[in-house]
Amino acid sequence: MTDLPIVYIWGIPAPAFGDDLASYAMADDGEVIASHICSGAHWFMHDLHDIRAKAYAEKFGGVGNGVHYRLVVALPPADVMERNRALAEAAQRDEL
Repeated sequence: MTDLPIVYIWGIPAPAFGDDLASYAMADDGEVIASHICSGAHWFMHDLHDIRAKAYAEKFGGVGNGVHYRLVVALPPADVMERNRALAEAAQRDEL
């Protein structure tokens, strides 16, 4: 076990944006570190973590001198994503 703070990152389908994900990175104290509409699950880590070093450094300190937090990815499995996307599409059709 570690005493490092935890950063949870997750994404949920954003049907208004096609296959995109509304994605968030949140520290265990509730502070949102990053949010982004990702163009797909394959960009998830890049959009919420890899290109946001400054935001993480401001929150946890240090860049390049060790990891100061533990990253927990909570992205639903592909089958769950597809089921939710299909349900959202069906609901939109029913509203028309």
